[in-house]
Amino acid sequence: MLKPIIFDCHLRAWNIPVITDSKDLQNLNITLCILFRPVASPLPGIDTSIGDAYDERMLPFISTEMLKSVVARFDAGELITQ
Repeated sequence: MLKPIIFDCHLRAWNIPVITDSKDLQNLNITLCILFRPVASPLPGIDTSIGDAYDERMLPFISTEMLKSVVARFDAGELITQ
């Protein structure tokens, strides 16, 4: 007998520590805070392909790469002042 799987679709915060380099190659230690809410319709497919810990498996990887690409456009002084 199949049991229903209940997903939490409320808005949640996720903190991810990231070590990356700026445009002028300064080493930066940043904590990225992501607010996310899963879209309900694709969750059954995500559960079968990735599992119920999809947020723990996908968010750190995707968000870290995005943050690194944005931070690499600025030098350390620009990051502090902007």
